[in-house]
Amino acid sequence: MKFLPKLLLIISVVSVLLVSTLLYLYLKNQTPLVNSFDDCAKYYPVMESYPRRCNTPDGRSFTETLSPTPTPTPTPVDDTIACTMEALLCPDGSYVGRVPPSCEFALCP
Repeated sequence: MKFLPKLLLIISVVSVLLVSTLLYLYLKNQTPLVNSFDDCAKYYPVMESYPRRCNTPDGRSFTETLSPTPTPTPTPVDDTIACTMEALLCPDGSYVGRVPPSCEFALCP
């Protein structure tokens, strides 16, 4: 009778260890729930492709969904014409610059 408490303690400890080991092994072999590329990428390697792909051990494949590249908004066309700031020396010693829209030099005075 005096061994009964020790025996119950040993049986309890062994039972807890056995149950926890079996539970660990069961959960370790469970495959995670994968329904999208993001889920797959959490658990399995991702291939370096474009777009990226991920395969599960059971043979399913998930491809990354890419958002379309936004097209840049065209900037409004400015009707102002700018000419280079060159100067032409006229025979009388004065200077004239280029004149829009053709950017030709102005006539000398």
